[in-house]
Amino acid sequence: MTSSGVKEPPFQAADEMGNRDGDMESERLLERLDTVLRRTAEMNLTVPEETGDLGKILKQVPELRYLLSCSVELLSEIDTYYESKEAGGTASGTTDSLVDIGALISSELAARGISDMAFVARGDLQTCLRDLEQAKKMSESWQLASQCDRGQRRLRQGLIAVESAIHEYEGREGPLRVWFDLETSLEIRSLYGNLRRDLLWLGASESEDLAELLEAASQRFTDLRSLPVYPLLRIHDRRAMRRLYHRICQWKESGEAQSVKEGERIWQDVLAFAELLVQVNRRQELQEHDRRLVRNSFHHLFGRRRGVVAVSETFLEQIRGLLGLDDELDTLILNPNSFPLSAWTSPLKRLNKQLNPTATL
Repeated sequence: MTSSGVKEPPFQAADEMGNRDGDMESERLLERLDTVLRRTAEMNLTVPEETGDLGKILKQVPELRYLLSCSVELLSEIDTYYESKEAGGTASGTTDSLVDIGALISSELAARGISDMAFVARGDLQTCLRDLEQAKKMSESWQLASQCDRGQRRLRQGLIAVESAIHEYEGREGPLRVWFDLETSLEIRSLYGNLRRDLLWLGASESEDLAELLEAASQRFTDLRSLPVYPLLRIHDRRAMRRLYHRICQWKESGEAQSVKEGERIWQDVLAFAELLVQVNRRQELQEHDRRLVRNSFHHLFGRRRGVVAVSETFLEQIRGLLGLDDELDTLILNPNSFPLSAWTSPLKRLNKQLNPTATL
């Protein structure tokens, strides 16, 4: 038990490493990764809208701090272990065969790749830990909640990637990790796509009525806030929308003396926020989903000898899961009867190259 009251996971001391062979050590590291990932997944950081209700998530700060600290230490051990000659040589041993020597070199490069991955993830989590500590010192509830949300996501993202690489290197079947509810992520991305299109469409309109534009933007934020999925949005995104909404309200309440320049600044910030919404596509569960669906969609339309002559309703139902990923593709999905079949080629090829650069269609 730590001084903060957080129950320590069953981690074994680092000085036991020298008493185990390579297989036992990799097994121990994987067990520790599994422990942290399971405990991280058990944390419920869903934050209700009202600032006064943030107490629940703030109570989990000690647990998250502890898991971040343990993970930094664990990633340091993984970095050291897979950088060592022992780890690099476990897969092939010593041999004079040119083929086996090549395999040994490949194994050492793979081990170094794990080491590099652990090093990068460790640096990222150290930054999250520092930012979390800084937010705690500031005693600002929403900022602290936002850093908790970010810390949990980065923790899972970094450790899952390292765990997967170790399993592959050791020739093991890795566990299936549920990163996030995919259906929820798809719904959020679709909502973000709609919001982004609406805001940018307003920006591209010829309306010179600034008050009208800002009122329309505030209404979009209000509509989104009323949806059941709203509490599941990233805390940072919700906070940004709240700030913009309140700035618009304050600007409207300023009456006849309201500053046109201030209104224009708010509107530019609204448009900048709309552009940032595409970052939802960086979620790991969405990238894995998109990589598979983009590739399958291209082969469905163009991979056969004669191909298809038109997009079917079944195909459209499936590819709607990509709404919010790309503006050009969104246009095709939302208006399938307005474009020839060939119009799908370019965005699908481009997206496949972005999502899976080493593969070919």
